[in-house]
Amino acid sequence: GPHDILGWSAAVPQVQKKTASARTLLGANPARLVGMPATDIIPEEALARVRLAQAGSPVTVEAELVHHSGEPIACELVAAPLRDAEGRWDSIMVVARDIRERKALEARLSHRALHDGLTGLPQRELFLSFIQRAIQAKHRDPKRTPVVFLVEFLRFSLVTTSFGHPVGDAILL
Repeated sequence: GPHDILGWSAAVPQVQKKTASARTLLGANPARLVGMPATDIIPEEALARVRLAQAGSPVTVEAELVHHSGEPIACELVAAPLRDAEGRWDSIMVVARDIRERKALEARLSHRALHDGLTGLPQRELFLSFIQRAIQAKHRDPKRTPVVFLVEFLRFSLVTTSFGHPVGDAILL
């Protein structure tokens, strides 16, 4: 589940509130988080986007937080403004959710979409982007020369028809 880990006042972007679940997410003693600068946990670029919650609406940001061990943790941060008794902006509460599993699944799905399941070679779309990058590299550095090898198996279907797809697959691999 989500791990609400920090909040800060208008004046100082530092951890003022924490929960025990912060230990699970960040690997740190939650009591040690209080007073820690928010920049020690949230990258500055993500922190700038989190600060947009001061305008009055919740903000969702994906960022890599830093685990106590130094390992990056892919997280979704939801920042919401908190108001005082008069309705003025007082502080921001940030709820962080570990999305490492989701990111790993996205990477696997992307790989499957862009690579052949049998050979692992790039599909046409990815292959064409490789070619485009090679051409751009040639324009930047005329000493570089892209090379493409084309191998065509004439009448390869005869192999699979005569000996079956497993034999054809074995030849390709």
